[in-house]
Amino acid sequence: MRQGQVDDWERRLMLFSRTLDEWMKCQRNWLYLEPVFTTVDIQRQLPSEAQLFAQVELIFQLNSNEICFVNLIAPLFFCYHLFLNVL
Repeated sequence: MRQGQVDDWERRLMLFSRTLDEWMKCQRNWLYLEPVFTTVDIQRQLPSEAQLFAQVELIFQLNSNEICFVNLIAPLFFCYHLFLNVL
């Protein structure tokens, strides 16, 4: 394997690692906030905020699978394919 290929692999894997770390931070924050805004008591006390959270939650759920595939899974398949071609 050439040094350029090794550097490219390292760059791609580091990008994947950073993306995965950020995705996990986002999910961790979401798991913290979700029960706060979905309880009936909070929805009564903060109706506009709860409604806004519900809208954002819908967008989050609709996009999460696509984001996961495009940013996390697809690059792995690409790297795996490159690796097989090198061997």
